[in-house]
Amino acid sequence: MDTINAIRFILSKTDRSGDCWLWTGGRHGTGYGCVPAIIHKSHYAHRAMYESAIGPIPKGLFVLHECDNRLCVNPAHLRTGTHLENIRDMQAKNRHRGGSLPGESNPSCKFTDEQVRQIRSAIENGMPPIEAQRTFGVSETHFYRIKKGHRNGQSQRT
Repeated sequence: MDTINAIRFILSKTDRSGDCWLWTGGRHGTGYGCVPAIIHKSHYAHRAMYESAIGPIPKGLFVLHECDNRLCVNPAHLRTGTHLENIRDMQAKNRHRGGSLPGESNPSCKFTDEQVRQIRSAIENGMPPIEAQRTFGVSETHFYRIKKGHRNGQSQRT
């Protein structure tokens, strides 16, 4: 697909109402936006946007988010850098495993703190798991993590 059509496709799946342009299409399990292979060879929305709007990604470099938002595809928030730069940035901002930010402040959280409180309250009041899963749109895995007291559906305890 040519550059103009790739950008059009990406923008059609993007919420540009804020400073970060948030990808609203499909996501990889890692939390990054993904685009169909027919649209772009990289499959990652932020990489596809970078290459379409800015240019080729130099060999050996990654596309990094200045805003730390995995779903952001705003070219102004994207830059290239090494894997080591990305790791150091992650550590400096305490976003690495073992130093994860708690609850909503963690960029990988699945639910707001209020949603977790509501889910826990429903569980405590005897709501059956299947009903809670349907009511709150929570997967079975996250339901049981929240039930066990894990922080916002993540693997660490509160």
